[in-house]
Amino acid sequence: MVHMTTFGLISTVHKRNQENAEQLEWASLNNRLLTHRLAKCEAEIIHLEGQLSDPVKPKGFRENEGNVRYPILCNNRAKVIPQWIW
Repeated sequence: MVHMTTFGLISTVHKRNQENAEQLEWASLNNRLLTHRLAKCEAEIIHLEGQLSDPVKPKGFRENEGNVRYPILCNNRAKVIPQWIW
């Protein structure tokens, strides 16, 4: 009886160790993939930022200075907080 209980416990511990090792391997692979994807996104952001030019304030507008704090929907469906207001 003690032998069977001991064997059952050892089998359970062994199975859980295998499951944990598989989960750790998957998490490690996923982490490497996400790190690679993040590096690509950061490189793309740097590239896109290099293409930006400083916008010129339109005549008759003034700095927002926190007057409008909520995003406004733009033509490209993006939401931005206005830099200048009328």
